[in-house]
Amino acid sequence: MRRLSGFGMRDLHDAYVIPIDREEALRELLDLAKISRRQITLRGAGQSYGDAAGAPEGWIADLRPMNQILNWDQTTGLLTAQAGVTLATLCRHVLADGFWPAVVSGTSAITLGGALAMNIHGKNAFREGTLGESVTEIVVMGSRGIAKRLTPDDRDFWIWIGGAGQFGAILQATLRMKRLPSAALEVRVFRASSLQEQFEIFERETADQEYCVGWLDGFASGEELGRGLIHSARSSETPSSEAELRRALQPRRSLASKILLPERRWGLGRMLQFPLVRKVIHALKSDVILHDHFRQNCFDFHFLLDALPNWQKVFSPGGLIQFQPFVPWDDALNTFRTLLQDCQDHDFVPSLAVLKKHRASPFALDYAGDSYSLALDFPVQLHRESQLLSFLEGQTERLLMQGSRFYFAKDILLQPQHLGMFLAPSLLHELQDAKSRWDPENLFTSAQAERMGWQAKPNEKGSPTAGTVEPQDRGENV
Repeated sequence: MRRLSGFGMRDLHDAYVIPIDREEALRELLDLAKISRRQITLRGAGQSYGDAAGAPEGWIADLRPMNQILNWDQTTGLLTAQAGVTLATLCRHVLADGFWPAVVSGTSAITLGGALAMNIHGKNAFREGTLGESVTEIVVMGSRGIAKRLTPDDRDFWIWIGGAGQFGAILQATLRMKRLPSAALEVRVFRASSLQEQFEIFERETADQEYCVGWLDGFASGEELGRGLIHSARSSETPSSEAELRRALQPRRSLASKILLPERRWGLGRMLQFPLVRKVIHALKSDVILHDHFRQNCFDFHFLLDALPNWQKVFSPGGLIQFQPFVPWDDALNTFRTLLQDCQDHDFVPSLAVLKKHRASPFALDYAGDSYSLALDFPVQLHRESQLLSFLEGQTERLLMQGSRFYFAKDILLQPQHLGMFLAPSLLHELQDAKSRWDPENLFTSAQAERMGWQAKPNEKGSPTAGTVEPQDRGENV
């Protein structure tokens, strides 16, 4: 038994952690769960912010030991890896040969299986969509313990990716890497004096740049509401030197991490929670630009926060909550202006606010659509936790009513009634059908799934819903 939490460290719980190092071990665990009438929660690196990879006193199948890269073909750019391989391992493996994943998240610590279960996005979501769109094949296992191969020709392929581990385990995947002319990016920096200007710069930069991300000052008000910096980037055409490639393959901890976040001592780092300190830092970031153009290696650009190992610990003991609504393009400016103003009016100024642009993806659980997202990090102050949750619950209801969507990897608030507010009834029925086919015993669950009411609906005889197709008829046996 181990004490677990999500990345946000808010929901601590004790659970039985069972390491899974091969397919047979998972099959044995499934058989034992059926006999014992227990359920299983799948977990990789546990980097989802909330309760998506945990279950109090539950059985946690830890897939990190399945961490082998099985095949890498430099001629086709196709890589096959097991679910427990981290993005850091995967990126280093292909970068030396001049390749990079089509999509990466803001941290390299996540596992491939977790990344596909949540169908992560990155700073190029407006161009490349989600990670799942670069996948050519997955091998999965439902509650019956049969490994199946799914490709984009199978409808269930589009349901499993992004399915939050509720149909079963993704055991391995094959992805198409993109070729890089260099291990470095040419980064441009812009200062936006308002939220309006943030959007104007975004629209201009996303027209011809590969990546774009905005950093907002949550304290700015009045005409400067939403001010901040925008970084856009594209791959450098100038080849990397050996020294530059070496630095990219072995990223170093930042000076800030050594000063503010020493191992097991977080006192200086916790100063970042003080509103006055954060206000000064945001003001300096918004007003002072040391360079408006610079060259940066892939790791440092994409995985900025990895330079501060375990930085989330500065938010202990309360942890942090990330709130990330996805708002349709045309409504995003006014919606985010209202959201930022509400945060200030209720004295819940986010410690970090990140703006991204997205396009729709073909997956059943497309959480983004054609949208902008605004990710807001809120430190949880224990004496105001209930007020913060009440505030965010109200914002969730309001945003859903206005057509926004939410991302399971960041969610801690969604309830059963909310799913029907951004998922069509026909899609909800399709997801229930897939759950009944792949997991008829309802073995796979999580604290998040229980909270959202995501479970199989058997027929009167307790078997999968009548008329559905069994999983062995979908995909190829492995």
